[in-house]
Amino acid sequence: MATGSNINVPILDTTKPARRGVRLKPGIADALEPARGRDIAILLSTEFEGLYRNGGIGTYYRELNRVLRGAGWYTILFDLNYEPVTGAGSAALGLDHLLCADDFERILDLDHVHACMLAAARHSHLEMRGLQCMLLIQALSNAFPGQRLYAEFHEMCGFGYHSAKAKESGWMDPEVVVAVTMHSGHEWLHEANRALISQSNEYFINAAALEEHSFRSADLAMFPSESLHAIVQSYGWRTEGSVKIPYNIPVQDHA
Repeated sequence: MATGSNINVPILDTTKPARRGVRLKPGIADALEPARGRDIAILLSTEFEGLYRNGGIGTYYRELNRVLRGAGWYTILFDLNYEPVTGAGSAALGLDHLLCADDFERILDLDHVHACMLAAARHSHLEMRGLQCMLLIQALSNAFPGQRLYAEFHEMCGFGYHSAKAKESGWMDPEVVVAVTMHSGHEWLHEANRALISQSNEYFINAAALEEHSFRSADLAMFPSESLHAIVQSYGWRTEGSVKIPYNIPVQDHA
């Protein structure tokens, strides 16, 4: 995706008064109180093994959750899917807490500025979900000041764009780390599967641009596949500073 692609996103108000307007609702804040004083990881994904039928992304997030919890992190899944959750609850999934984007109005207390931002994004579910993610991360940062907060996105659909840009602009606290991992963006899917007749439709262009810019602006940009990394570079992605995260196979445990 060319770097000059137009992205239709609301303008962020980066003033501190607007930041202070992002708050967890009391019931959610009480439920998350066990995270007080701990490192917090929020996994923002459309897939998680055990909730939906999924492929590599859902499996990756389930394993990432297991590793982080094993290291003492408090883990939260923010489910970005549009299907009703039919799987198990957070305890059965091995999570500390499960939040669903479709219940967003019951998660945050928003001021007028942020309510208007979400209203302006209702024409695009990509932008709506991205803004919801950004506001939730900031609300968690406000609720747990000074605590390390790790937020990981898949690059698919560009849901991490708003969060990565907010952190890049100084709107988020330095304790927040926004990570984006490359799995399978729209451009690669189109090339591999010929799933779309044309790349000229607005949804495709917007999604691909959001994916590219989320990866470029993340604090931590990661990819498991050298091949996919090379392919997106051929599309014009700038991937300086990204790091490879190879899959670890525990051979030594069975030797």
